[in-house]
Amino acid sequence: MSIRPRFFYYLLFCLSAWFLGHFGNWVWSNTLFVFLLLLPVGSLLAAFWHRSRIQLKLESLADQVERASVASWQIRMSSRSVWQKHYIQGVYSDQAGSVPEYLRPFPLKPREFLDLVIEMNAPHTGPLKPYAFALSLIDPCGFFALKLVSFQAEDFPEVLVLPRSLISILDKDESKAYLETGEAISQKSDFDLDEIELVRPMREGDRMRDVHWKVSARMQDWMVRQYEKADENELYFLFQLPDLDPSQAMSEDKLNVRDLVLDQVSEAAQSFLSQDFSLLMRYRRPWADEHKADSLDLYDSLRWSLASLPYRQPISLAQQVSEEAAIPGARFYLIFCYMLSQELTTSLLVLSAQAQGILLRLIYPGPTPPKAWKAWIEDLSAAGVKVTLSRFPGILQAQGRELR
Repeated sequence: MSIRPRFFYYLLFCLSAWFLGHFGNWVWSNTLFVFLLLLPVGSLLAAFWHRSRIQLKLESLADQVERASVASWQIRMSSRSVWQKHYIQGVYSDQAGSVPEYLRPFPLKPREFLDLVIEMNAPHTGPLKPYAFALSLIDPCGFFALKLVSFQAEDFPEVLVLPRSLISILDKDESKAYLETGEAISQKSDFDLDEIELVRPMREGDRMRDVHWKVSARMQDWMVRQYEKADENELYFLFQLPDLDPSQAMSEDKLNVRDLVLDQVSEAAQSFLSQDFSLLMRYRRPWADEHKADSLDLYDSLRWSLASLPYRQPISLAQQVSEEAAIPGARFYLIFCYMLSQELTTSLLVLSAQAQGILLRLIYPGPTPPKAWKAWIEDLSAAGVKVTLSRFPGILQAQGRELR
């Protein structure tokens, strides 16, 4: 329970009335003073009774939203009072230690249902909850705010912020400007099947949508895509994410990098699944086991799994690649990385010896990739690993500080 400023003004009025009563009828002034003092007590007792007549229910309006959209929670209130109109006030805090924001009191009429919607921007992929929200009932005289309910972060239903379904690459690949030979790195800025498919001359019965237009123009003959054993192909997504601690204030730069990687994984999956190529999506650690994903289609299930990834990474990308190399069989791999290292390069070279195909997407900071990457990229390209570069300035490196 909190005391509103009106109560102090009321006490000041009571003292003034008592003081002025000395100049008039003393009996009537004392009677009036006692009545004025008992009025807040009666109003407070009435507020306790009215509080039992109000029912509340908290729910999320949607259990998932797109990144950069708005997440919403709804508090449904109902009054069982027959005649009394109630006034409700909300107090909201968006993070620990922040100054509470007081909402303007609003009325709840007798026998009325009222929905209060809490909205939050969803700037980053992952689970999202408001920090704290409280509702208070104002007594009939407006002296006190009697707490109805207090919701902490753990009380709110979790809303998953999904990676974007369609994004555009921020910058075109600048591989030729980086490597003198430019032949070792693919120049494609989007994800398609050209890197992992075969082409053959067109035969009777082939579909026009299978025509490979670029190759046909170069060969001066109709060429179509040929998918060998497409139903048996397995595409593995492996990627590198920053390690974040949810119990502490998380770096905005690292969150932006995490969003970029997950957005690109989402874009790649959508590109592959939009074409007539049978793919079996297999997830490597650390994927969260979500029952919700079982009721979704393949693409929505993947995006749900991406949004459910923990912020702490229990296994590095180099370790994931090493584990893949220990599993027999030739597979296709699509790998996203923002920090190339000698350990990761060595693991990729081992995996490339048995993999059916590897596409490596490198995200680099600043105007040019780090110089140390050049030799590693050349080694990977020589081993058959298709490498593409994507520049993401201002995030991985700011004012000379490199993201680790």
